[in-house]
Amino acid sequence: MKHAQQGPSPTGTRRSRRDPVRGRHVAEKPRRRSSAAPRATLSLTAAAALVIATGGTYLAEAGPVVRTTTTDDGATTTRAPAPVAQAAPTAPAAPAAPAVQAAPAVPGAAATRAARQAPAVTVDRDLAVSRTDERVPRKDRAIQPAPEPTPENPPGCETPVQGGWSNGRLPGDQLCAPWDGAVLVRADVARSLVELNDLYTARFGEPMCITDGYRSYDQQVATKAAKGYLAATPGTSNHGWGLAVDLCPETYAGERGTWLHEHAPALGWVNPDWAQPGGSKPEPWHWESTLVP
Repeated sequence: MKHAQQGPSPTGTRRSRRDPVRGRHVAEKPRRRSSAAPRATLSLTAAAALVIATGGTYLAEAGPVVRTTTTDDGATTTRAPAPVAQAAPTAPAAPAAPAVQAAPAVPGAAATRAARQAPAVTVDRDLAVSRTDERVPRKDRAIQPAPEPTPENPPGCETPVQGGWSNGRLPGDQLCAPWDGAVLVRADVARSLVELNDLYTARFGEPMCITDGYRSYDQQVATKAAKGYLAATPGTSNHGWGLAVDLCPETYAGERGTWLHEHAPALGWVNPDWAQPGGSKPEPWHWESTLVP
């Protein structure tokens, strides 16, 4: 039995194949050709590589790859590969954060580091060191109170005192009354007498009583004639310079006299030694200013 030679069949014609059971040739049905454009078939490995390389855009555009298989009996099987996980689209890069500027160097930091790196100093504990001379005395460190304002001269006592005058012959503008009704004294000692009288009044509730102050030369002559040895020779008394006063008995006696001896010297007024008890001529009423030499 002659067998027909199998050769390439023209497009659209039947082809034969040998049936292994029957021992004869069986005509094959022509394979159905798709009118669609051929599709490229890729392996999973190549597809994955392509996805990674193209960022997942290739497979999304090309669509799924379909495999078509035709068996010997003419059956056609279409099998689509398992879906390949596509890479998530790459998110746009976040803007770069602004550069953090370094904090400015703290003044003295370099000096502190240098001090830490300085060599240690060895102190001889047997050496006695005293810092007494370097300490500021406590009285100098204490807060000093503000100086009190200088009291003004009493009214009428502003004229500066000038020299060149003789005892008992001072001009009227060099003298003044410390307060109303008081006797005259030299203008440059009137303020201290006012301060003493203010303290006295605050302590005893009334001002000092003064009987005599400045005495002119003629008044000194009259006083000498009246008091005899108790009065100074005219032209030599401190009354003639306006630097002495005589107090009333109620002002210098008892507790008030004791108070005057304790407080008056601080303001420049004293009962001189010759006028104190036991002196050459005791006169507890006589007080003189020490502010003028």
